[in-house]
Amino acid sequence: MENYDKPIINYRTIVFFIFQFIFIILMIVMFSNLNAPEVINTGIEIDGLSNINGLSSDDQTTIRHKLYEAVAFNSETNNIPESGAIIRDGSLINNFYEDFDMNYLSFIVDLSNIEQSYRIYYEWSNDENNQYVSPDDAGAVMCVDDDEIIYDEFNCKNNDKYYKNVIVNRMAYRYGYMLPGFSDLNVMPEGDVRSEDFKVKLNYLICSSQCDCLSVSENAKAEAISGFETFLNGLGIGASDVKYYFDNCQNS
Repeated sequence: MENYDKPIINYRTIVFFIFQFIFIILMIVMFSNLNAPEVINTGIEIDGLSNINGLSSDDQTTIRHKLYEAVAFNSETNNIPESGAIIRDGSLINNFYEDFDMNYLSFIVDLSNIEQSYRIYYEWSNDENNQYVSPDDAGAVMCVDDDEIIYDEFNCKNNDKYYKNVIVNRMAYRYGYMLPGFSDLNVMPEGDVRSEDFKVKLNYLICSSQCDCLSVSENAKAEAISGFETFLNGLGIGASDVKYYFDNCQNS
């Protein structure tokens, strides 16, 4: 029987190659990080935003980014602050609409370091397939109304009229074009939300669906207009921000 020599294992060589392999991996990782594009901050911190009930970290990031874009659009410098935004006392609206399984958020932020103010609105739902919420257009940053201005030198240029039309149009659709709290008051948007001619028609209906209008007294008309303005205020929208009229059977 022949004897064969057992192969000699050189453990030093094996260890050397293992360390060489680890070294190469580390060098690849290091150079990848060096060549990676620098992460640029594109959000402005808003004090108190994280305290809003139901608002996820992703939603907060989206809101901070939208505020950053608005500030950049309204600034002549690229030196955009990373913080300093404060939610104005008394401006926060955070509604949950059970019928639609969605949250509606609206508030004013003041940035005293650059003397700018904005109205922010945002909608979200825990149901990713919610038909009432558009994930691609769930929020916006708008200029504040004249009576909300505290920095007189700030000339806001955001297209807030369009977004306010969008909000009213969506809410009217969600409620089946009926005003909440009224059983027979029709709320019908007219025209394109991007058009200056966009407006909302208010009228009482004879039945519970969209049909012929009902001629009513001046008191009933005033009640309808007051109800609609209260509805707008609950969304953070002023009565003068959206065009509307009351149709008393073509005799308004």
